[in-house]
Amino acid sequence: MNAAAVKADFIANIPECLQWNFKDVADWVEEIGFPQYKECFLSNFINGRKLLTVTCASLPNMGVTDYKHIMKITEKLRELLKIAQVDTCKYVSFCDAHLLYLQQKTKTGYTYDHMTFTGFKHKYSRLFKD
Repeated sequence: MNAAAVKADFIANIPECLQWNFKDVADWVEEIGFPQYKECFLSNFINGRKLLTVTCASLPNMGVTDYKHIMKITEKLRELLKIAQVDTCKYVSFCDAHLLYLQQKTKTGYTYDHMTFTGFKHKYSRLFKD
């Protein structure tokens, strides 16, 4: 990841968990009260970027099958990422810049490694509420 982009994201209050490695994610899973699932996250190679793609639908495929645990893990994940619960069935005319940026950061490569929240928001400003 590009150091300048990481610094710019820190200033823009983008969660630093984007930079986490597999062990950091597994440690976080333990910290939120689910040490029994550390290996599930490690064996699925979930790092900070992939953590952004974890949903209540993907957790059972990773080995987390208890409904209450799934709900709690996704709640803690939303808190970590500073995003509200999204109703995917509802049409939203204006997008949440923070959420869209996090979705873009799940991708890899030069463009995404050097992308900053400020630059992303400026480039796509027509999509966002003021």
